[in-house]
Amino acid sequence: MIFSIAKNSLIISVCVTFSSFLFAIPGAYGLSKTRAHYKGILTYFILLLQMVSPIAVVIVFFIIAQSLHILDTLLSLIIFEQMWTIPLAIWFLRGYFINFPTVLVESAQIDGLSLLKCLYKIVIPIIAPGIMATAIFVFIRVWNDFVLAFFLTIFKARTLPTTIDFYLVYTQIEWGLMFAAATLTTLPVVIFAVLNRKYFARGGSMGAVKG
Repeated sequence: MIFSIAKNSLIISVCVTFSSFLFAIPGAYGLSKTRAHYKGILTYFILLLQMVSPIAVVIVFFIIAQSLHILDTLLSLIIFEQMWTIPLAIWFLRGYFINFPTVLVESAQIDGLSLLKCLYKIVIPIIAPGIMATAIFVFIRVWNDFVLAFFLTIFKARTLPTTIDFYLVYTQIEWGLMFAAATLTTLPVVIFAVLNRKYFARGGSMGAVKG
């Protein structure tokens, strides 16, 4: 059973991380390069979303999931996790895009590339370390989430952090099994971070891009 639960955690974390970047990359690029007068307000509104506690909105999410018949499914967690992962990714990526030299994009547009092609063919490959560093934070945030997984799942879509309470029985606390579950929950995150440490180091030190 524990391997099935670990599989749920992996599927949710990967899907949320990937889908978040589909929205966060163009969103962060637009916020960093656009000259719209409402850019500052929108940027701080995105930051404000990070301050919303999951426990404050989980009841609303529960009602929505129940009405859509997606309660206790991986889809419900993948959808609702986006409320925090997309703003988190946008806020991190915005710093990398701000430091990206606009002259490279302008030169590519003169050569005939559209703004969208410039983003995916020039900008993203150069700031790839920053994207990977952000992906580490997003992945860890989703993997370690407890509140949404605890309240929006019953059995089929349980994730690893929610298995800790399995060992709180009426007569005793099974400390050995609880620590084993905690270790299994933490280990994949450590392995993922170690395997991507070079991207994390490079992404964290990207203060500017030299042309």
